[in-house]
Order: sequence, then structure tokens, then C-alpha cells
Amino acid sequence: MFRETLPTNKTCPPLTAIEKDIILFRIFQENVISEDEFRPHTKLYPNNPQYKKQCVAHAVSLYKTYDQALAKYKEMLTEKNKKMGNFIAELVIKKQHGKIDITEKTGHCNLWIYSEAELLKIETRSIVAIEEE
Repeated sequence: MFRETLPTNKTCPPLTAIEKDIILFRIFQENVISEDEFRPHTKLYPNNPQYKKQCVAHAVSLYKTYDQALAKYKEMLTEKNKKMGNFIAELVIKKQHGKIDITEKTGHCNLWIYSEAELLKIETRSIVAIEEE
């Protein structure tokens, strides 16, 4: 059902995750949509055994607003000296793409992608370069 083999040690995705048509924002490396832009931490860091057990490590991160995505980008750059990407994409996520868990306070969203989701067909409304300050 899901693209990733999810951990069985807990409910994953959590019961709060829903299917929903929604516009969300994702930090991208490149200015075009590709399968690589939707790799979860378990694929980005396959040698980290802890990620295999963490439900959120099998999801991809998105944000409710452009400003929330930009704030996370700046936080990671400032606090961890980690550049998350170069662009912020505005995406139309549909019910058939997967289950979404939204943290209202921060605007952070986890998306567990369905195996049949056609990521290259996700509607991209815009891709904006992140300006270095």
C-alpha cells in the first residue's frame, strides 16, 4: 500500500494521518519535480538503523505555507549549518498520493506516499529559488 516498508512496532502512519486534497510546500534541491525530491530519511540515510524504526523517517516533509518552509530552511541553516535545498515548490497533493499528518502549530506535514502514487504528475504551482541573505 505504501511506497516504503513501514515499521510494525507502532501504528504507522499514525491514526491522525488523513487523505486530503491540499496545497503544501516542499523544499527541493532542483527546480524541477523528480522522484529524488521525494526521498524520505530512510532512503537518504540508509545506513542509519534508527530511521528504520521511526515512522516519520518513512514520510516526506512538507509545510502548510511557503513562509513555514522558508523558516524551517533558515532554522536548519542557522542551527545545524545544513542547507536543505535550493528551491521551495508549491504542490497540489491529492488524496491518492498518500496519508498526511499535519502539525498545526508548526505547519509541518508528514506525507506517507502510496506505492501507486505518480509523483511526476503532481501539479506544481510554482518553484521559487531560495534567496541567500
